[in-house]
Amino acid sequence: MPTVSSDCFIDPVFVDQTEKHLARLTPFRGTSPEGFKTNFLGIQCDIEFIQMLNPKAYELEKHAREIVTHHPRIESGELYFECGSLLAAIHESAEPRGFQMVELGGGWGARAVTAHAMLKQIKPHVREFYIVVEAMREHCGWIRKHMLDNGIDANRHSIVHAAIWVDNQPKLFPDCAGILGQSVSYDAPDCVADLTPQEAKESLLNIVRTGELGIVDPFESRGGRQSRKWSFVSTVTLRDILLPIEQMDYIDIDIQGAEQRVILDGIDLLEERVKRLHVGTHGEEIHAKLTELFETRGWQVLVQIPPHGEYSSEWGDFSTSDGILSVVNRRLGQ
Repeated sequence: MPTVSSDCFIDPVFVDQTEKHLARLTPFRGTSPEGFKTNFLGIQCDIEFIQMLNPKAYELEKHAREIVTHHPRIESGELYFECGSLLAAIHESAEPRGFQMVELGGGWGARAVTAHAMLKQIKPHVREFYIVVEAMREHCGWIRKHMLDNGIDANRHSIVHAAIWVDNQPKLFPDCAGILGQSVSYDAPDCVADLTPQEAKESLLNIVRTGELGIVDPFESRGGRQSRKWSFVSTVTLRDILLPIEQMDYIDIDIQGAEQRVILDGIDLLEERVKRLHVGTHGEEIHAKLTELFETRGWQVLVQIPPHGEYSSEWGDFSTSDGILSVVNRRLGQ
């Protein structure tokens, strides 16, 4: 049994299968076009999407250049485990249903497009269907563009402009295009407390007219000082997403701290209809409670790695920002 840092768990079978599945993919070699970042699958990502997230990469990818890419390794951290989970789900998919996937916290739909690129190489004739849920309106446009840039007819898939939550009550959400890591607000943001009576009145009128607070809230990001607007967004539940679908192959969840409440609320339906989950966890307590939930409910935990850590294993050393949970629904089989 390979050794792994004591505070995490990686099933050796998961690594063995991931290596075999990755070996079937041909890494991209060629020209990365001007204005795009191209990864090992040949996926072209508009650099506008990463400008604030990764300013150095934005500058590097402004011009066309020849590149040679390689498969992700375990040293790649979160990317490696995301690819391993997704490849396993793809290999288990089959006609006539094809491959069906949900991405919660879509950003620009990176995981759905990754699945499409993998399918093109591994199972090019299998039908595919993606549901991507994203709370920022502009990012929903980015999802559509990212799909179109990489050969996906976005009109054949579902892009849902909403926040995933446990009910259908509108929630405040910070809107700042290009900044990931935003989440629903359970209470009024701090900036509301500083409003003068006149500003509060104007904010109330803005809410009635547009659904926005009309407040610009400055904050620091990796791209420097930014500002965001707070708006009310519609919410959907796991039940809303899954009820029309008999069985779902895979759900990727990256919803910035809301994952515990959303999963706990929908666990019965997840067990009835979803074969695999890959969850990005945010906070050690959330990670521990979700791990316990899946284990108690009889899911097979293939990978559990707490957030914000540096880890060692016989396969290599790696670090994480988000925590990682990759789990399989034993009720629906592997």
